[in-house]
Amino acid sequence: MKQIKLILISVFLISLFSACTENIKRKIGSCYLHEEGKIKYLSRTQTGEIDTIILNDANAVFFEIISDEMPGDECVNGSIWAKDKLNVWYKDRLIQGADPASFKLTENGYATDKNYAYYFDKLLVNIELNSFKVLTYFFAKDKNIVVYQGNEVFGIEDIHNFDIIDGYFSADGKYIYFNNDTLLLKIPDSDPKTFKCFAGNDDLQLSTLKYYTDKDKVYFVDTEKNVGDEDFLYVFDAFTESFEVLPYKYYSRDNFNIYYKNRIIENADMLTFNPEGKDYAKDKANIFFKNKKLKGADINTFRVFEDDENFDARDSENYYLKGKKVRIEN
Repeated sequence: MKQIKLILISVFLISLFSACTENIKRKIGSCYLHEEGKIKYLSRTQTGEIDTIILNDANAVFFEIISDEMPGDECVNGSIWAKDKLNVWYKDRLIQGADPASFKLTENGYATDKNYAYYFDKLLVNIELNSFKVLTYFFAKDKNIVVYQGNEVFGIEDIHNFDIIDGYFSADGKYIYFNNDTLLLKIPDSDPKTFKCFAGNDDLQLSTLKYYTDKDKVYFVDTEKNVGDEDFLYVFDAFTESFEVLPYKYYSRDNFNIYYKNRIIENADMLTFNPEGKDYAKDKANIFFKNKKLKGADINTFRVFEDDENFDARDSENYYLKGKKVRIEN
């Protein structure tokens, strides 16, 4: 009889404890909530209101945070991983196939466990783990493939020697590539052994242009443009040992030529050529707009104006706007 009473009391206490546990409401990390025996992810609706998403497969007893990187207090912008004994989540998304016991983050959103590699919540099924390596700028590779943000990159000839130079360029043992998401642009006749970021002109500190050189080419990126724009990237042949960037945007030179962007300015006088601003330049005999002579402009009275919306240059006879004569009413 005493044993029956003890059993009944134990069952009652366990039931009471379970009921109390289910009613506990507590925050786990920045973006999870343990409420009514369930794990909920804190999100926002399209109207900005706080919403909760139930993680149906989560075990509340063993649920824990792996990493909780929050820019500010917005869960929608955070990089958040969590796990229990059976599963791993990125935010509210179950990472299929992930092993919580061996799951570990690397960097830039990549992770591995004993079986696979992952990019956030995406399983990277083709990755060979023993050779897997995270690069910079969201690239990673193994001995067989390169991935960008978890997607396979195509067009690389030498994966073993492939590495990222910066956000714009990468290289293998044979070529320089322009980084364009998952389709890299191979630059013919480029030389990865001599490729380097150009340094040497103080004006570049305030410019949106980034210049690079190899043994016989100049590369520049106009960071004000979008990656898909035709004038975002320029590559041209030059004598790079003597190459220098001139004051004012887009002009440069070597010992043999003056350049506007990637075009040689024909018949420019090397000794007296000087950029004036607003894409205008002059030498001892001519005024130039971009890479062309400005016909009829008077070399002695030509001046560039920075702040007038109706014209940007004038001489004693004419007003000019973007290299064309305009009529200005007095």
